[in-house]
Amino acid sequence: MLMKKTEVQIAQEVMQGKWGIGKERETRITKAGYDYSMVQSYVNLMIKTGKPIKEISIDADSCSGVVVYLEVKK
Repeated sequence: MLMKKTEVQIAQEVMQGKWGIGKERETRITKAGYDYSMVQSYVNLMIKTGKPIKEISIDADSCSGVVVYLEVKK
């Protein structure tokens, strides 16, 4: 079974030039089944901050009731 990448992983690949540019990139990302606007928002954030986005995995069963606050500092 093929594991689908996350939008963050696709955004990182966009930053590496792996998905093309402009309308071609939008078409390829959408046809691959990803949310283009979400991917682009991650790309924009990486460009704005100059830092890569890191994913955090949380097991919902083990942290019920936990509040997580994340802030990106410039």
